[in-house]
Amino acid sequence: MRLEVRYVKGVRGRLEPRGLVLIAETEKESEIIDEVLGDKVGEEGLICSGEFEVRLSDGYAEHYIYIKTPKR
Repeated sequence: MRLEVRYVKGVRGRLEPRGLVLIAETEKESEIIDEVLGDKVGEEGLICSGEFEVRLSDGYAEHYIYIKTPKR
């Protein structure tokens, strides 16, 4: 899985982060995303929207993002 920052032009033309993209690089990673977030494509390519949490070490990992499974 690869992580990339998406930017937007802010004040004085400076690039400011607007989001984080997690990019599946293998079929298995893509299948995991489908399992947790779904695979039904809606308007403008949107599959789902939901909640996430960013945490520092809690015994699971050093620094991670937890994406909650949306209600279906």
